[in-house]
Amino acid sequence: MVDANEIFAEIDASAGMVRFLEEPEQYTSPAALHCLNTTIQASFSLAQKLRAVNTQVSLDPAYVGKLNAREKGDRFPEDPSDLDAEPQSLAYSFQDE
Repeated sequence: MVDANEIFAEIDASAGMVRFLEEPEQYTSPAALHCLNTTIQASFSLAQKLRAVNTQVSLDPAYVGKLNAREKGDRFPEDPSDLDAEPQSLAYSFQDE
């Protein structure tokens, strides 16, 4: 991991010791700023997609019905075949739009 620059450390093989160091990058270059900005934009995009899926799931009649049944303590659905059915209406994808 040290050779791959995944962590920063000095290895003293004769003493059998490892000394961990601070990352030398100061993030003051334009390339570092661009990388940071790209990561932030990707995070915002993901957060927006998660909010959209959360809204979609929260408004799904099948989900709301099952949630209400659980809160009322109704252990059995109105239709017994629902016990074996796959929740098809709750299948959402995270594909880029």
